[in-house]
Amino acid sequence: MDTAHEIGWAALPRDLRAGVLGGLRWTVWLAAAGVPFSYGTRVLLARMGPEPLAIYGLLLVYVNFVAAFLFLGGNAVAIRFLPAIEVEARPAFLRTYFLVSLLGWLPWLAVAAWRPQWLHWLFGGVDGRGFAWAMMALAPIPILFSLLLAALKGELQLARAQWIYRNVTVGMFVVCALLFFRARAWTAAHAAVLLWGAYLALNLAGAAAAWHILNRNWTSARRPGWWLPRGFWKYTLGLQGSSMLGFLATQLDMLIVLQAGGVAEFGRYVALLTLAAMAATAVKLLLDVLMASLTHAMARGDSRLAGELWTSHCRMLVPLVLVLNLALACWAVPLLSVYGGAYLQLQTALRWLGPLAAIACMNYLLGSSLAALGFPHLEMQAKAVRIASYLALFFPLWSRWGLSGAVLAWGGAEIPYQSVNLWNLGRRAPFRLNWTRTYAAFVGALAAAAAASFVWQPQSFLAGLVMLAALLSGFLLAAGYTARQLVGHLRVLTLGAEGSA
Repeated sequence: MDTAHEIGWAALPRDLRAGVLGGLRWTVWLAAAGVPFSYGTRVLLARMGPEPLAIYGLLLVYVNFVAAFLFLGGNAVAIRFLPAIEVEARPAFLRTYFLVSLLGWLPWLAVAAWRPQWLHWLFGGVDGRGFAWAMMALAPIPILFSLLLAALKGELQLARAQWIYRNVTVGMFVVCALLFFRARAWTAAHAAVLLWGAYLALNLAGAAAAWHILNRNWTSARRPGWWLPRGFWKYTLGLQGSSMLGFLATQLDMLIVLQAGGVAEFGRYVALLTLAAMAATAVKLLLDVLMASLTHAMARGDSRLAGELWTSHCRMLVPLVLVLNLALACWAVPLLSVYGGAYLQLQTALRWLGPLAAIACMNYLLGSSLAALGFPHLEMQAKAVRIASYLALFFPLWSRWGLSGAVLAWGGAEIPYQSVNLWNLGRRAPFRLNWTRTYAAFVGALAAAAAASFVWQPQSFLAGLVMLAALLSGFLLAAGYTARQLVGHLRVLTLGAEGSA
C-alpha cells in the first residue's frame, strides 16, 4: 500500500527545484496549449480524405524511424550524460555525438540511393523512388533537432525545449490550415512533398533556435575537438538496441495495417491512433522532466531522492494518464464527429482504444524510468515480448473484426510488455517502488471504463463528461489520494510550486 506521507518535491535540492518544478509547469501548460493544434491538424487532413491523413501517418512513422534507427541512442543519451559533464566539455560531446549518429545514417542513405525499393515498407511507395532518397538525405535535420532539444532538457532548460517543440506543432497546424482553405485540390495531389517538407523546415528552424540558446550559455567555456564521456558506448548501444526494438514495438502496427488494408483503411487507422498519440505525446513530455530529475539525482548518488522523485511523478502522472486516455472512450462519438460523419463507424474501436492507450502510456513511464536509471537494455526484453505478442494477435483479430481487431491487437500486446517492465524495474531500481495501491486502482479504473463505455455508450459530450468524472473519482478514492495531495499536485503542475505527493 502506498504511504500517505508527503514526499518528493520539498526534498529537491535548491539548485534543482526551479528547473524541475518550472519544467513541469511549462510542460503542462504548453502541452495543453498544443492539443487543439495537434487535433486540428488531424481534423483538417481527415476532412480532405483518408489519403492525406495516411500521408501524415507515414510522416509520423518516418519521424519515429529516424529517432529509433538513425539517431544513435536517442534523446535519453544527452539527457543522461550532460548533467555529469563539466560545462566546458558539453559542446565537444554534442559535436562528437552528432557525428557518430551521422556515421550510422550513411548506410541508410546508400540504400536509399541504390536500392530505394528496399524502403518501400517505410515510405509505402509515396511519390516514387526519388522521394525516398530525398527524405533519407534530409534525415540529419530531425536528428539535429532531437539532439539539441535533448541537450536543453539535460540542462534542465525544459521550458525552452517545450516552447520549441510546441512551435513545430503549431506550425504544422498553420500549414495544414492554409492548405485546407487555399489549396485543397493541390494538397491532395502533392500531400507528401507539402507535409513532409513543412515538417522538416520547422525542425530546421527549431534546431537553429535551440543551438542559439545553448551556444549563448557555452560561449565562455568551450573545449575544442571531439570527446565522448566514459560509459558512452555501453549505455548508448544498449539504448540503441532498445530503440530499434521500440520502433518495431510501436510502429509495426502502422506498417502491417498499411500492407493489410491499403492506404484508405490505413488513413482511418491513423485517425484512431493519432487521437491516442496526442495523449501519449503529453505524457512523454512530462516523462522528459522525470528523466531529467532522475538522472540529476543519480548523478549525485542519491537513491533516496531518486525514489522520492519517482513516486511523486507516478502519483501525479497516473490520474493524468487516465483522464487523457479514458476521454477517448467516453467521448468517442463527439471526437469522431469532428473528423466527419464517415468516421463514426470507428466508435467501437475508439472505445477499446481508450483503456488500452492508458496501458501504453504507463509503459512509457516504466521504460523512461529504466533508461534514466541506466538499464535501457532491460526494456529490450519487454519490447521483444510485445512484438511477438502483437504478431500472434493481429492476424486472427484483423480477419475477424477489421480495424477494431487491429486496435485490440495493438493494446493487447501492451499487457505482457508492461508485465516484463514491471518485473525488471522492481528488481533493479535502487529504491522501493511504493505504488502498489496506485497501480491496483489504475487497473480497476481501466476495467470499469471498458465495461461502462460499452454498456452505457455515451453519445454526447455531457454524458461522456459525467462518465469520465465518475471513473476518475472512483480511481482517486481507491488509490488513497487526499484533497491536500491533489491540490499539491495541481500547484506543481500549474504554478511550479511545491506540493504534496
